[in-house]
Formats: sequence, C-alpha cells, structure tokens
Amino acid sequence: EDGEECDTGEASATCDADCTLAECGDGQVSVLAGEDCDDENTVAGDGCGASCVTEPGYSCSNAPSTCAEVCGDSVVTPSEG
Repeated sequence: EDGEECDTGEASATCDADCTLAECGDGQVSVLAGEDCDDENTVAGDGCGASCVTEPGYSCSNAPSTCAEVCGDSVVTPSEG
C-alpha cells in the first residue's frame, strides 16, 4: 500500500504498527526494538539517549517522549550540576 515502509502484520522489532520502520528518533516508542523512550531525536544528554534508552537521572513518558530530571536519585544531570 502507498506510504508503507514495511508491513509485518503487527508491531515488530523492525516495523511499527503504522507500517513505518521502527527506528530511534521517529517519535514512537518501539519496545520490541529495545526502546523505552523516543523524543524524536538521537541527541544524548536530553534524557532519552541516542539509542532511545532513558539516560541515568531522568524519567521519560509518552510518545513522543518527554523526559524530566529526577531529583533525589543521586545522579547529577547537566542542569543540576
């Protein structure tokens, strides 16, 4: 079908449920691809790292992910230090 990048019948490690490729930075959290956050970029140091894994000292939620520093966790993030 037009616009499909992939189609595995359901979400998989390589294909999101909307038939787009599962890739870090696409704004969709693909747990099957090993992501636990996706903030629509692959920049490290903003809470959701370059491989779409939550960085130490942050908590991320939703998709696209919004990450916030966690105060009191013994991890000093850039803006806390």
